[in-house]
Amino acid sequence: MASLGQRIDAQSFDTDKQGGDFTPLPEGIFRMEVTESEVKEDGEKVQAVFKISVIEPEEYKDKWIYFKAWVQHPTPQAQSIGQTDIARLARACEIPQPENTEEFHLIPFVGEVKYGKPFQKKTNGVPQVDSNGAPVMTSFPEIKKFFYPDQGDLPGPQITGDAPARPAP
Repeated sequence: MASLGQRIDAQSFDTDKQGGDFTPLPEGIFRMEVTESEVKEDGEKVQAVFKISVIEPEEYKDKWIYFKAWVQHPTPQAQSIGQTDIARLARACEIPQPENTEEFHLIPFVGEVKYGKPFQKKTNGVPQVDSNGAPVMTSFPEIKKFFYPDQGDLPGPQITGDAPARPAP
């Protein structure tokens, strides 16, 4: 048995309200900022992981997505793509030569979010299928384009498409 370290009074919490607003972010152009980051190391691989939150439009404020990029990778192509992605984020944030992920925190930038290529959903490594045996497909939002302040006026936030339907759990 594991101790909670304190007694929790269940009557003092609103337990009728359950879940949260898990409405997926639609496709569009958003004003965003990095709110959290970490660097993960695994042998020869080093990956920067950024949690990016929406600032505008207001109705999507505080929705977030992850942006992941390889800093080091044994495959030269993967490393080059990852470092180029970090350079794009740095240019959008006007950081000429970043040395650590915290330099990106709370600097607004503009990016276009689209959903990536659908793939088969897995649970604990097991491909998921629906009741008819068809694969359960999913996709994640990705920043597909950064807008750079050094190229002139930045576009305003706008919704350009819906989020894909999420698979049933």
